[in-house]
Amino acid sequence: MHMILDALWRAVTDCLRGRVMAWSLFPLLLVAGMAALVGVFWWDAAAASVQAWLEAASWLQWLWGWMGQGTAAASAVAAAVLLVLVISPVMVMVALAIVAVVMTPQMVALVAERRFPQLQRK
Repeated sequence: MHMILDALWRAVTDCLRGRVMAWSLFPLLLVAGMAALVGVFWWDAAAASVQAWLEAASWLQWLWGWMGQGTAAASAVAAAVLLVLVISPVMVMVALAIVAVVMTPQMVALVAERRFPQLQRK
């Protein structure tokens, strides 16, 4: 149990290092920038397409008829929510891929340098 707590303590202290925090923020900033670009260039067209699809869906006609005059506003909100629900997992997967490519080799090098300097790297 002592070895597990020691490893946990070392991992926590390594996570609080400036380099590690910077490497952790890089994927977040990159994905936030990509989300902003997607929002600026494609959001309106994508939202309009999804809204048109929702309004034309035969299985939703009873809902639009029940709502009456509020159909345009309701379908616009539903389209925006649907887009966010579809795009969010994609952004998370892209962030994880960036972490795997950028941060993992840096963390392996940091741990090897600080904890296992005597090991030969292959």
